[in-house]
Amino acid sequence: LRAARDGESWAQFQAGEGVFVSEPLMRRLAVSLGEPVSIEWPEGRIDAPLLGVFRDYSSSQGVLAMSESLARAAGDTRPFKSAGVAFTADAAREPTRESLRQFAQRLDGDYRVTDSETVRRESLAVFDRTFAVTDVIKLLVTGVALLGVFGALMAVLLERRADFSVMRAVGLAPRQLRQLLIGLALVLGLMAAVFAAPLGALLAWLLTDIVNTRAFGWSIDPHISAAAFASTLVLGPIAAVIAALWPARRAEHIAINDVTRV
Repeated sequence: LRAARDGESWAQFQAGEGVFVSEPLMRRLAVSLGEPVSIEWPEGRIDAPLLGVFRDYSSSQGVLAMSESLARAAGDTRPFKSAGVAFTADAAREPTRESLRQFAQRLDGDYRVTDSETVRRESLAVFDRTFAVTDVIKLLVTGVALLGVFGALMAVLLERRADFSVMRAVGLAPRQLRQLLIGLALVLGLMAAVFAAPLGALLAWLLTDIVNTRAFGWSIDPHISAAAFASTLVLGPIAAVIAALWPARRAEHIAINDVTRV
């Protein structure tokens, strides 16, 4: 919750001195904290200041929350069909949820009890299914990277064939030539991993703070995983070395007299 006045906004809300809105609605209305929000219904209209903005993953259109005292003072006589319960830090949440579910079952009508954690978890599951194609893209990118390293090393092998032949002539063993190419691939893979880590973090920021906000209206806190960066720094060089095995094998068969060929 982002509040206009930390520690005072909730008390003002309960006293009917303002309203809360969800992130999508705040962006649709183009209002900021402290600015008035106009609410109209057949019974009347009221202009209330915006006291805070909260995250709500149940609606991409947006939700406005006001206290009962403010709604009644504005002339709204409609019966309430839903209610929200806020827990304190030391509250026994699960027993309270179970009591609310049992209470909802005794009421006339189809009432359900849904907690914000469940809504958030289900929303993230939908996002995971939506972006499942990124796993395929990662495999394709990895394959392209392997082909790139393979092609680069084969080009080096063909272009520097005479140089490698001279190295063989001055005493470089086939095993050492193979190690030279694998070492070159290792350096290429490590450099690619070092550049990929910050670019991946930048892409994650763009998805969470810009693409997700523009598409759905709500925001998600990005979490940087040290394991993901570590795996990139490890798997990048390993993949490059795998791609270099065949070119390094071919390099072992370079003949010493290749340097004398026209």
